[in-house]
Parts: sequence; structure tokens; C-alpha cells
Amino acid sequence: MRELKLIFETHAAVESYEALKQFFTCMMEEGSSVSEHMLVMSGHAKKLNDLGMMIPNQLGIHRVLQSLPPSYKNFVMNYNMQNMNKDLPEIFSMLKSDEVEIKKENQVLMVNKTTSFKKQGKPNKGNFKKGGKKVAPHPEKPKAGPKPETVCYYCQGKGHWKRNCPKYLADLKSGHVKKKETAAFTLNRAPSKSVEMTPYELWFGKKPKLSFLKWYVVFRGWVRGIYSSWRVCQDQVNDYSNNSYRGYETLEEAQQEYLTFLEEEFLEDQAIDEAVPLAQLPPEEVHALQGAPPMVRPSRVKYYIIAFLIVVIMRILFF
Repeated sequence: MRELKLIFETHAAVESYEALKQFFTCMMEEGSSVSEHMLVMSGHAKKLNDLGMMIPNQLGIHRVLQSLPPSYKNFVMNYNMQNMNKDLPEIFSMLKSDEVEIKKENQVLMVNKTTSFKKQGKPNKGNFKKGGKKVAPHPEKPKAGPKPETVCYYCQGKGHWKRNCPKYLADLKSGHVKKKETAAFTLNRAPSKSVEMTPYELWFGKKPKLSFLKWYVVFRGWVRGIYSSWRVCQDQVNDYSNNSYRGYETLEEAQQEYLTFLEEEFLEDQAIDEAVPLAQLPPEEVHALQGAPPMVRPSRVKYYIIAFLIVVIMRILFF
């Protein structure tokens, strides 16, 4: 009789150990149902109660919260921060409501990750005949080159541009001439009302020094245009051998350089068949390029008078 009692007591202890182990190691899998998980936890708790091991209410609640997957971490955080004193049925109802919201969020995330719409072009109807045989596509038309009457600004010959002029390429290879860099050098530093910052400021983060530029003023009625002669520092003038910029002592030389720059950078790169005659340019550019004489800067006396009058008026009004 004692042996039978000992055997049954040993069996009850092992069963209690296994029931406790299942209760404290039971974890809800991500994406599974809350209802199924709560039924499993309730079964483990009922089994412990049948074995004479009562689970306190707070211990059962904390164990349920610990068994939830990471997707319910916001729910657990809010419950602990607000010190909610709820029963297990109330917690189960709250978990069911939170489960619905989590499923909605997961569906939105899955749509954002998997949906990548690619714009598909229309099928090329001209590549197939009625019999289904593929037809070779039409070859692209080659870009038109210079016309026979096109005049080269370098050798004054016809039928080619300066960039593919044989004489210019030969001189460039031999080192007798160098590519024109002064125009781009100045345009990258000259301020303009059309843009907030010059390319030099965007590249280096500071304003360039323009003290080496010589300015000319041209009057056209009430409009004043300022043109630069692109004059470079005196130690870089008349020197072709030390990779320096060529200097310009007169406005005419700068204007010729500007025309050459227009031809190289705009007319040829945009595949214009013919060079634009000077007569077709706007009147302002024609006036500026055809020998606008250098003039002395206008007197600033009128600006001083206007500033003095403004100061006097402000003193009368506010003092």
C-alpha cells in the first residue's frame, strides 16, 4: 500500500512539474490567433488548478503579457504604464481589438513591400506581321552634319565647323593653339539676376574675387548694361607656354572671344546647321558686340543726394 501511494505521489509531482513547465514556456507565435493562444494558456492554468496549484490573478496576467509576440509590445507598454487592473476576460477582449489593428497594419506593409508597379510601354505593333513573323525595326536616321555652305570661324573654309576643322585639330595637337577657357572661366564667376548663386559659389562655397575684371558701362536710354572685357591679371598676359589664361587689353578682343565661345559651346553642340549671322541677334547683343566704347563709370553724386534726402525725411518724420 505504501509503495502504491509512493508511486502515485511521484507521478503527481512529475505531472505538476510538466504542467508548470508548459504554462511558463508557452509562447504565442507571430501571426497566430489570440483566441487559440488564450485557450492553450487557460488549459495549462486549469490543469495546474486540478493538481492543487492555484495561479494568482496578477501572475496569470503577467504571464499572458510575457507570452505575447513582439507585435504586441505597444499593448504591453501601455498596460504597464497606465497600471491597468483588469481581469483575464477583459484583457482577452482588449487583445482581440488590438489583434484587428495589427492585422490591418501588416496588410498595408505587405502591400507596400510587394507592390512595385512598372510602367510598361505599348507593344511595338510594327515589329510583327499578320503571320507572326518579326520584322526588323527601322534604323535610326543619322544626325545631320554641317551644310556645304557652313563657314568655319577658324580657317574661314566651308563645309565644316571649327571643332572638326583639320587645321584647328592639327594646330591643337601641335600645341600652337589652346582651347578657349576664358569665356567659361568668366561666366562661371560673373553674377546674374537670373540665378541666386554662380557655379563657382556652388562648387567652392564662397564668392569669387572679381578684382581682376575690367568693367565697361554702356548707356541705352534708362537701361545700363555692364560688360566685362575679361581682362586677366597682368602676370598671365601674353603667355601661351605656362597653361595660363590669355589676357585681353581691349573690348574688341573680348567680343571676338565671346563670339568664338558662342560658336563652340552653343551653335555646334546643339547641332545648328548654320552659324547665326550677327544681324539676326537681338539689338542689345549686337550693340554690345559691335564695339561699344569703353566709358568712365557714371558719377555717384546723384546717389549721394538721394541718400541724403532720405535721411533728412526720416529724421523729420520719426524724430
